[in-house]
Amino acid sequence: MTELATVQRAFLGQVLGETVARDADEARRMAIYRNAYCATLRGALRKTHRRCAAWLGDIRFDEIAVAYVEANPSPFRNLRDYGAGFADFLAVRCPDDLDIAELAALDWAIDAVFDGPDAQALGIAEIGALATEDWIARQLALHPAASLVEATHNLAPVWQALEREDVPPDMAPLGRRATLLVWRMDGRPHFRTLEPDEDVALRLASSGADFSEICERLGEMLGADAAAVRAAEMLRVWLDEGVLCWA
Repeated sequence: MTELATVQRAFLGQVLGETVARDADEARRMAIYRNAYCATLRGALRKTHRRCAAWLGDIRFDEIAVAYVEANPSPFRNLRDYGAGFADFLAVRCPDDLDIAELAALDWAIDAVFDGPDAQALGIAEIGALATEDWIARQLALHPAASLVEATHNLAPVWQALEREDVPPDMAPLGRRATLLVWRMDGRPHFRTLEPDEDVALRLASSGADFSEICERLGEMLGADAAAVRAAEMLRVWLDEGVLCWA
């Protein structure tokens, strides 16, 4: 290891609290760096989870953020990537308030799709260029700038109110496990809550199923005639929203 690398590793060890300073003056100086480092990570968390921060309030959010930073030093060069595990951390830390973790997960998903990877989304033209027997047998995938977020609470109206900086409604249980589709369209993030049959169908698509397999599963749920109509409706919406790709 070079001398510079040795110095850098020693410096990082003290910033992260992994090694002890040699004297009181060095400890004081390193505390300044350590506090600045932690503040930077807390700021990154607040930026990517700003609606969750607004819901919790500054004091409680900062308390949880400090705990997360202490447990999760950043391995990333880009602070934009820091905080992917924050929702899971909240679920463990606040097991009786899973709505907080769900709100954090929605926050992260919405910010992530904003600058998520580009890929050719399936549209009417791509489908129409193939014979029916060909495209219905091709494996599908969820667009890389789209994701599915599970929820058991009314996240949508709460998140929307917080985004507008309005007083949010009370968080209320849905009485079921729902899924929100989060995607980017026209350069902006969008989200909506899926109906149960669309949830099943889109999860199949995201796992590499083809359209014929989706129709078969919907047939088991709705009956053959209703499934054909419903599958066509879903496909049209997915193509308009640009949430699918070829696998």
